[in-house]
Amino acid sequence: MENPLTTSPTTTEHTPPVDEVVIGLSFKSISEAMPQATVILRDNLKEQYPLLQYQPRLAEPAPFTMSISQTLNPPSPLNFAPSTQDSFSRIWFVSEDDSRIVQLQSDRLVVNWRRRATDYPGFDAVLSRFFVAHQLLCSSLKNEAAIEPTLLEVTYYDWFPQSTMPQAKALNFAKAAVFEVDYAKVVPESQDWTSTFVINRTGHLAMKLFGQVKGNVMRVLPGSSSIEVGSLATWTCWVQLEPQVSDQTLKDEILFCRKLLKSSFQSLTTPEAKAIWGLS
Repeated sequence: MENPLTTSPTTTEHTPPVDEVVIGLSFKSISEAMPQATVILRDNLKEQYPLLQYQPRLAEPAPFTMSISQTLNPPSPLNFAPSTQDSFSRIWFVSEDDSRIVQLQSDRLVVNWRRRATDYPGFDAVLSRFFVAHQLLCSSLKNEAAIEPTLLEVTYYDWFPQSTMPQAKALNFAKAAVFEVDYAKVVPESQDWTSTFVINRTGHLAMKLFGQVKGNVMRVLPGSSSIEVGSLATWTCWVQLEPQVSDQTLKDEILFCRKLLKSSFQSLTTPEAKAIWGLS
């Protein structure tokens, strides 16, 4: 299915730390239409996403509030926090190489790219796949107005291997913690950091920007049984949406989120890391 919101190929993505990218949309429940929506997505996506999995249902995102602090709990990211109710009511359409996922439940559509054997294809590729899935979902309901969006999420996950790109080498706030003792430079292995920012539009809360870094994380390398230790960074932007948002407005909001996340990431990145990753 051709995407009418065609995007030009991304040519400036040189960010090896990108480990996963998520574009997610929450909307009012379409539980009665889920069977037909599932069939239409399955029939149209089976060539690119031949594998089918059933997962526990995602919890509802927490509502926006005006409170803010460095430890504020933001709305749950759309690809985390499974609910204990209605188990196996979320469907994953998965690519053969396990790097691309379309997630569907009665109030959520989520598209993921995650690092496996292939390199990051760029944000535009993820955006295009999101709109293909979104348009299929809308067409399955016969009427695009049947989708009433409530919340948009764009998330980047970045991975900093301790062996090749330790956190203190990559991020300014970790670099600032370098100090000297008896002429020997001491660099902490990692730092945990969380911050949330609220963004107002015309006097009301409309967006939240969330950043978090966790150090000393252990994980199994994709496609391998080897264990790697490093730091995992999460950068998320949430936007409250009007119920009748157009495709073009939705695309504009997604790109604005991406712009905020990239500029925030670059402001935290050390000059040394920028040079390695080709960031201007």
